[in-house]
This record gives sequence, C-alpha cells and structure tokens, in this order.
Amino acid sequence: MRKVLFVCCLLGTALLATSCLGNLFGNADNYMSATVDGTAVEWSASGITAIYNQNTDATIVTGLKTSGLQNLEQMVVTIKGLSGEGTYKVDDVSGNILGYQKTESSNAVESYCTDGTIEISKYKNDWVEGTFSGTFLDANNRTFSVSDGKFGAGIK
Repeated sequence: MRKVLFVCCLLGTALLATSCLGNLFGNADNYMSATVDGTAVEWSASGITAIYNQNTDATIVTGLKTSGLQNLEQMVVTIKGLSGEGTYKVDDVSGNILGYQKTESSNAVESYCTDGTIEISKYKNDWVEGTFSGTFLDANNRTFSVSDGKFGAGIK
C-alpha cells in the first residue's frame, strides 16, 4: 500500500508539473536540497510545491527537477497529521513518507525511505520548513542514504 501511495504521489506531481497549473509553483522563497547517495542535489524554487490534502490529512512537499522531457529528479516529503514543530518518524506504520525518483532516458528508478525522520522547525498555516534524512530502498532492492535534507515551502 505504501509503495502504491508513493507512486501515485510521484505521478500526480509529475502531471502537475507538466500541466497548465503553473500557479502552484514559483514561490521564490521555496527551497529544497539533500545529499542523495553521496551526491548533492538542489531543486529550484519554481519546481517546489507544498499542498495540504484534507482527505488524507497529509502535507506533501515535492521538489521536481527536469532537464529535457525524459530526465527528472523528484523528492517527496509527506507528513501525516502535521500538527506543528517537532520530529516525525518515517517508517512502515506512521503514514509519513520520504520518496525519491530519478528518471534518465525514460528509465525511472523509484525509491522510498524505510527508516528516517522529518524534523519540522517552522510551521504556520501557509508555510512549512524542516529537515529530513533516512535510509532508502529502490525498486532494484538497493539501499542508499539521503542526508542533509532541507526544505521550506508555501502551502497551497
């Protein structure tokens, strides 16, 4: 179920990024960066969005970076029941999700965090800011770490 939800989040975000809903993106204050498997990655403000989904009581922050039509890199930070500043555990039961996808030449490798944390340092009705890290498992059963994750985004 967790993998299905993660894949749906990735696909939905990718569709939003390529649609005419440009007003969801572009907040110049938005930021996201992380070290993924030893490589520093930074997403530009125009590719970062945060939404609150009332149906699932989840706040979802997504960074999407593209170069061409077939290459993308995406990080998804999902906090279930975000109630304020503090530490949110990422595991199989919490509902909190860290997901990562990298696609090169139509070859997509999706992965999700099996053990990690999301630390919310600032939370207001229209802004969320924090850090994240964890151990990820990809579709090829390879594990890798994501560290030094940072994000800040206006919530739509």
